[in-house]
Amino acid sequence: MSIQKSEQRAVEYRVRAEAANAAAEACELARPREQHEAAAAVWTQLAVAEERRAADRLIFLGAADRAPGDEA
Repeated sequence: MSIQKSEQRAVEYRVRAEAANAAAEACELARPREQHEAAAAVWTQLAVAEERRAADRLIFLGAADRAPGDEA
């Protein structure tokens, strides 16, 4: 997967997390609110994982571009 795809997925997951948080705030019943909050937490975790994956790729690609013996 490319860096751009990871970044796009991270944005998509953040949007879904925001929607789940909004649904939780609008919920009057405790159990559905908890479910929406749990969903928001999972979407947020997925976004963080994608952001980390993109950052790791950037680091890897940066290391691959350096010539042997170059200092970081």
